[in-house]
Amino acid sequence: MPPQTSERQFLDKLQGHRSMMMEEEVPTKRAVRMVVGFSESSLEDEQLSPSIVDPVKPAARQRHASDTSTEPTSSQFFFDHDFTEYSSSSERSAEEDNLSASSGSFSSKKLYGRESHQAELFATYERIMKDRAPRVELDYVLISGGVGTGKQTLASALRRKVKNEGGFFCAGTFERMNQRGPVQPMVDAFAEYVQQVFEQGQEEIDEAQRRIRSMVDEKDLPSLMRILPSLRDLMADDRMEQNVSDTTEEEVGSPCPCDKSPETRGHSHFAMMKLMRAISRPERPVVMMLSNLQWAGVCTFEFLKSLVLDDMNDSFMFLGLTRDDVPRDSPVSNFLRKIEDQSVRITNIELQNLEPDDVQEMVSDSFLMPQEQSTSLADFLYDCSSGNPFFIDHCIYTIKHEPRFLNYDKEKNSWSINSDVAGNYISTCPIDLMTKKFETYPREQKKVLMVVACLGSHSTQRMIEAALQEDVTSPLKILVKKGKLTRDKKDGTYTIGSNALKAAAYNLIDQELKPAFHLEIGLRLMRTLRHEELDDRLFCVVMQLQNGLSLIPDQATKYKVAALFVRAAEKAALTFSFQASLRALNTAYDLLGPNHWEDAYELTIVIYNYLAEMQFQLNDNERVDKLLDDIDKNGREQCTHTLQAYVTQVHVLGVRGQPGAAIDKGMAILSSLGVHLPTKPRKLSLIWSLSKLGREVKGKSSEMLRRLPRMADPQKLTAMQVLNLLFLDTFLHRRELWPFVVLKMMKLSLESGLSAISSVAFAGYGALLCIVGRGEEGQRFGKIALDLVELFDANSFRSRCIGLVYGCILPAVQPWRNSIDHLREGHRLGLMTGDIEFAMFNANLAIAFMLDDGGYKYDDLMSQLKEFVDLTEAHGQSHHLHSLILPTMSILQIYNDPNGDIVDGRGGPMKDCLKDALESGNGLSICMMYSCRAFFLFSAGEYRKSLKVLEEKKALIPTMNGSIFDAFTLYLEGLSCFSCARLEQRIKTRTMLIQQGKKVMKSLQKLSLQNPDSCMGKVILLEAEYAALSRKTSLAKQKYSQAIALSVGHGNSFEAVFSKQLAGIYYCLELRDMQTGMKYLTDAIDSLKAWGGHAASEVWEQKVEVIKEKAAY
Repeated sequence: MPPQTSERQFLDKLQGHRSMMMEEEVPTKRAVRMVVGFSESSLEDEQLSPSIVDPVKPAARQRHASDTSTEPTSSQFFFDHDFTEYSSSSERSAEEDNLSASSGSFSSKKLYGRESHQAELFATYERIMKDRAPRVELDYVLISGGVGTGKQTLASALRRKVKNEGGFFCAGTFERMNQRGPVQPMVDAFAEYVQQVFEQGQEEIDEAQRRIRSMVDEKDLPSLMRILPSLRDLMADDRMEQNVSDTTEEEVGSPCPCDKSPETRGHSHFAMMKLMRAISRPERPVVMMLSNLQWAGVCTFEFLKSLVLDDMNDSFMFLGLTRDDVPRDSPVSNFLRKIEDQSVRITNIELQNLEPDDVQEMVSDSFLMPQEQSTSLADFLYDCSSGNPFFIDHCIYTIKHEPRFLNYDKEKNSWSINSDVAGNYISTCPIDLMTKKFETYPREQKKVLMVVACLGSHSTQRMIEAALQEDVTSPLKILVKKGKLTRDKKDGTYTIGSNALKAAAYNLIDQELKPAFHLEIGLRLMRTLRHEELDDRLFCVVMQLQNGLSLIPDQATKYKVAALFVRAAEKAALTFSFQASLRALNTAYDLLGPNHWEDAYELTIVIYNYLAEMQFQLNDNERVDKLLDDIDKNGREQCTHTLQAYVTQVHVLGVRGQPGAAIDKGMAILSSLGVHLPTKPRKLSLIWSLSKLGREVKGKSSEMLRRLPRMADPQKLTAMQVLNLLFLDTFLHRRELWPFVVLKMMKLSLESGLSAISSVAFAGYGALLCIVGRGEEGQRFGKIALDLVELFDANSFRSRCIGLVYGCILPAVQPWRNSIDHLREGHRLGLMTGDIEFAMFNANLAIAFMLDDGGYKYDDLMSQLKEFVDLTEAHGQSHHLHSLILPTMSILQIYNDPNGDIVDGRGGPMKDCLKDALESGNGLSICMMYSCRAFFLFSAGEYRKSLKVLEEKKALIPTMNGSIFDAFTLYLEGLSCFSCARLEQRIKTRTMLIQQGKKVMKSLQKLSLQNPDSCMGKVILLEAEYAALSRKTSLAKQKYSQAIALSVGHGNSFEAVFSKQLAGIYYCLELRDMQTGMKYLTDAIDSLKAWGGHAASEVWEQKVEVIKEKAAY
């Protein structure tokens, strides 16, 4: 027997064939046009010629095509099928002693040469299933190997095990050209899971529904159902189905893949993670297998990575199948490196070709023949295949069905191929033999096979006939009868049995003509399919075109194809596949001609605008600037798309941290639209404008306002978009201009009609009314805002309205803790819809309210902050955490550390946090950081430093007189003033501090009338301090007791701490009642420790000793 050929040598030979074909020169466009059969002008002609190119290889031009060979998905080379008995052919000559015995049958569960691999796979599965969430170690299982080495069959063994043990095994397969979208294999896998649930019966269906509803937010389900249609079948919810169908209608009309709405931004990875957690449990584990990973793209792996890295997945195993000859820089290689870098344990089960003994065992089990014949046949098959299981299976199967395929020489005890039957042709690549067989088929059948190989899973009869421009009923029936095609009765699609057969059919197309063949198919589909059909098969069509773009002869057709790629980009964005969307947009951009601004202005401005939005999302700032500069130079003012591009510029400037430039640009755009904002806002002008608007809405019921007509003027709609972008920038960075933005949005809504953005206008107006002390009116407009969100299904503005209503309006009259859960939801929705600024606004307000509430301990706060961080990072927005969330975590960690320096901040990032807040210019960040700093200083007894920080804050961020936002600051300022007055020896300064504290106390008293739950305890403590400084001992004692009781009753740790601290100081130093005073101080220290403020408790333990000394003195 010849020396054994290693798998690497085998793959090297395949690589040599691939290199040979890569070096072949592609014919010129003119030559290809002549071969294909269309002229320069035919691409523009809507009527195509009825005949398509017949790029079938002549027999004399056979080439190796191992670059297209693929992993078989349904071939059973380990003989999961049974071979039937057959009799020797009576037509064989006497000289030939071919296979003289009948075959037996193989066990459907026997794997030849794979015992150790199966054991490793099973052991890994059992180990993963034993691990419980949160998992200490994350796992990913990979089966890799060359073409035909048995990856699918090994995985099938695990499938049987999982299903026998009551679990679910679901699978999806990537196609060579990935024509169905980057996440379709996962969609297929989930559909198989749903089918298996249905097979289990109603009890399992009910349990699956219960777990999904308990773990996945109700508002996430419609978005998930758009990605996973089978989820709708599983949930069987008419209300959900209505929500999904309603939103889908909006998707179709959505113009931009980067629009800030769920319809165009796609769904959150986080929601999918929760769904994966819901569908698996210890008694019902899930294995999700994705095969042919070598053909998956970057978008797929970004999504898959988020699922693999989820440590809360319980009883869930991810299994991947891939070729072992993928380049190091391929998407699958990069994916494996990335998850390994994040401590994921990768179990790689590598499959090689079979050993000679394994082949001998296969032959012995397959044929009843003498030992010497069996041995020589095994040697022959091994020599021909190098031990490749798929080819061995193929040869044995051929022998079974064509006994004359091989000849046996008794004298030499050797085997040979019967050239009269198969031709004198064999190689180490089995696909060549299959291709040779296909070439004997009639021309009509070959053309169908070639088209099906190109179209993949989209091969309906309608699609095939559109590609070939002829009726294919007869060849389809014949190919199905032969077993070469399989028809899915449910969706009417035709598929080729295995990837290897598919590759053989694809090889019928001459290598030189493949680009032209794909192009012609794509153009015919583009021009023949109806709009709905084209949209449904969009990825398939653009993939056909992609393979032959360089052959498009005229610019007019390129523009049409570019428009199709823009639509593909939109559709890719719907499934959060932003990299795929970007590739489609880049293709559209490359198809633009040299004079595209003049020849195709509308298409050009759309591509530039979408690209700028997409590149900005992916942080390619240099290209964003170039695209926006080109728009500035070439844009036509009167064009709607140009105005939309200018709106993009405003958004980009704002998110980049250039709020001043964003506001200036926005005001310039508004001026061009006839909408003007004051360049120098004045208080008197604001009072007049507010009064005028109040008169306009007076007498109009909420129902009347909701029934206003719809806004239809494109310029007014654009103006509303710009004002919406300026809303947060002015609120955080130019607060004196913000009320005018709100009033202008309201004016446009009242005069020109309602739009989805009107929900933000009404919410902003309600917040403005609350700030000026008209809280009851503010509640009304906040309610209208929420109604408008539902009326317009304005999910893209839901986060904004939540932040304004639950963060600014309702807190004016309700306990702040009532808003916290809503603000959490606002953060999640903002990330999901792309409204990142308001997502962080909601998160920051939630943390501020939790701090002020005092009922949340250190661990609670850190847990919530970590949840915000994880969710924000899961949506790829980690750079937005630096404005407030991460600094707040750093400051809290200092406060929790017994050695933390909360007085000077030299031991931690306290001062850096203040500096970063100032550099950001973000009013909310500045306010929060300075308030935290003052709060920690006061809790440590550093009253003068606390007051100084608050004075610095007022100089930077003017207070909003009457706003509930100022309650906490007023509280700290009043306490700091009174505490400093107690320490002050100079009469004049002491009097000034008391007067300042008294003024602050009166302001807080007014706010307490609106919201007693949030303010009353603060007011009473200030009244106690004022009474103590006024020498009203009885009143002071009474107020201190009330403040302590009220704060303890409300569960406000910090108000309780401050009340006990100040009461203790008063009793010890003023009343000389050391027993009562020390009890208050000791309780305050214990409360600090219980909360987690160990740094402050350490400081106060030292201060207590000083107080004891002073009292003794």
